[in-house]
Amino acid sequence: MSETVRVFVPQEGLTLTWPQRCARCGSTGKLVESPCRVGRVKSLRPSLLIGLTIRSDVLFLPVPLCKAHATQNELAAEILEHSPVMRLLRVLAYLGAFMAFALVYSSLFNPGGWQRVSNMGWFLLYPTLSVAAIGAIVWARKRFAVWPERFDPDKDVIVVHFSDPTYAREFKYKNHKVTDETLTESPPWYKKSLLWKAVVIIAFLLFMQMLIHR
Repeated sequence: MSETVRVFVPQEGLTLTWPQRCARCGSTGKLVESPCRVGRVKSLRPSLLIGLTIRSDVLFLPVPLCKAHATQNELAAEILEHSPVMRLLRVLAYLGAFMAFALVYSSLFNPGGWQRVSNMGWFLLYPTLSVAAIGAIVWARKRFAVWPERFDPDKDVIVVHFSDPTYAREFKYKNHKVTDETLTESPPWYKKSLLWKAVVIIAFLLFMQMLIHR
């Protein structure tokens, strides 16, 4: 079972001390640094020249892994990455997998369903690839060693998942200055920025509705 560690990111930069063994299998043989990426969009601003200016932070964590698990961890982390593109691809995969389930159900339990499904031709490629993508997501969740999932939206903190709880606890001990709960603790629900953004949007929509119906 994986364990989650919250890590504070100082303004001057983040320097981490890693246990010198493979984060997946514990091997102390020849280790390589497997870079895992985590990022966030800090601001979106309109621009007269290019339309939109995006400010973002990208952080790379050099995870020590044996050669056998380094490539595997990089691939798993990329599949699970919380970038806008990967999120969109995962949403499309979930929709396609739901469509595949609906097509299978229709072909098995509706009269003439199989004939209608077989007539869809190349369109069947989308739900088929989506099922394969869901399989890749499941594989990635089971095979990652270290997965920096995301930045906390309310603090300069990254959320990192470890497949090995013992390794996670040792990592937390070696980096106690940036994993201390006084720095990394998530704010209470009523202080979360997402909540107040939703409140402002709802209040604006209600206000616009009142203006329209006057």
